[in-house]
Amino acid sequence: MRAFLTAAVLASIALTLASPAAGAGAPDRECRREVRAAGDWGRELNPGRATFVSGTAGDDVVAHVPAGVVFCGLGGDDRVLENEGWFYGGDGIDTVETNFGMAHGGAETDVVLANHGLFEGGPDAARDVVHVNHGIFDGGPGSDLVQDANFGTCIDVEVGC
Repeated sequence: MRAFLTAAVLASIALTLASPAAGAGAPDRECRREVRAAGDWGRELNPGRATFVSGTAGDDVVAHVPAGVVFCGLGGDDRVLENEGWFYGGDGIDTVETNFGMAHGGAETDVVLANHGLFEGGPDAARDVVHVNHGIFDGGPGSDLVQDANFGTCIDVEVGC
């Protein structure tokens, strides 16, 4: 049953990737490295119970990351329309339209339009932005911003909280 569900989840994500060269498929070592580098391995994320899916080094667009799935953008400017799992953007300007899960931006400016989960801006000094925050926004270093409204919790956010 688990193998069937894993195959169904991977097929669902593969269909949502806009980039025809996207590498959605078998668990990816680079994605696992990115999760470890963020410090989430075993702390918030049980790797034995998650499905790992990787995008490309270029720009990826994903319609939906379901709960239990880790999607790593692996560079480029990545965009997720709805996140219920874990999203690791990596390098590039990454955007999550609606976040119910955990989004980790990585290097450069990262944006969440509506945050209902946890958004970790990343370890760099770039400006990370949440437009409307109902969840937890941990901006990290840099001049981070809640642009429109804050109804949640802010950690290391300099403007709008």
